[in-house]
Amino acid sequence: MRGLKQALYILHRLEEGQDNDQIIQEFDGDSQLVQFWTNFLVHNHWIKNNELGEMTVTGKGRLWIRKYEN
Repeated sequence: MRGLKQALYILHRLEEGQDNDQIIQEFDGDSQLVQFWTNFLVHNHWIKNNELGEMTVTGKGRLWIRKYEN
């Protein structure tokens, strides 16, 4: 995977309920790469931390998922 596809992959996995540790495992343990894309997603308001400190997909993030699924 390259570039924005990696960010969208993470976004989709978060929407499915996976946590950060599970996503890192899918990236062969590359926590820096996952953190980079997670920061990108937060900065662009595609994800946010909820009151429990969990990452959740925002409405804007869901729109991007739908856009790139088609």
